[in-house]
Amino acid sequence: MLLILVFSVQRGIAQEENTESSGAPVVLDSLIRVDSLAQEEKLIVPEKVFKPNPKRAILYSALVPGLGQIYNRKYWKLPIVYGGFMGCVYAITWNNGMYQDYSTAYIDLMNNPNSTLWHDFYAPGTNFENVDIESVKRTLKSRKDNFRRFRDLSIIVTAGLYLLTILDAYVDAQLFDFDISPDVGMKVTPAYFDRSGTNARAYGLQCNIKF
Repeated sequence: MLLILVFSVQRGIAQEENTESSGAPVVLDSLIRVDSLAQEEKLIVPEKVFKPNPKRAILYSALVPGLGQIYNRKYWKLPIVYGGFMGCVYAITWNNGMYQDYSTAYIDLMNNPNSTLWHDFYAPGTNFENVDIESVKRTLKSRKDNFRRFRDLSIIVTAGLYLLTILDAYVDAQLFDFDISPDVGMKVTPAYFDRSGTNARAYGLQCNIKF
């Protein structure tokens, strides 16, 4: 009787161990499935769509010309922007240099009639004995004023280009996600107009815009 009881107890313990060992893979498999579902949910999360801020585009473009275009991801406009500024800077520098040269020669000639500084504006070997000094003064003054005018105009153009880059960055940021329909079109056809109650007739063109 004692042997039968011991055998039944050992058998019960063995069954419990089998149950625990068989349940472990089930729990592990459930954990793996939960983790895989969590990873799939992370992958399904949509990426944030880029939308530039117009105020930030204005600020960047005002601080550094062209930086607003970079912020709006309009990289193809950079050669135009920097090419325009390089041309304006060259025009300002060259016209200002010529203005300074003619201004210095004119002032020196006005203060000293025997000055020879203005000789540098003539070709080598020029005979200056028969040159009319009054005519030289008028020429120096005229060229001095012209180069000063060109320098000032170049500065104005540079300022206008600076404002244009800011405006361009703002408009690009505002219309960044503007959708242009491919069905946009215009059709012009001849038209006939008959005025009711009168004998007047009119012919013309009818314009239809589709968008």
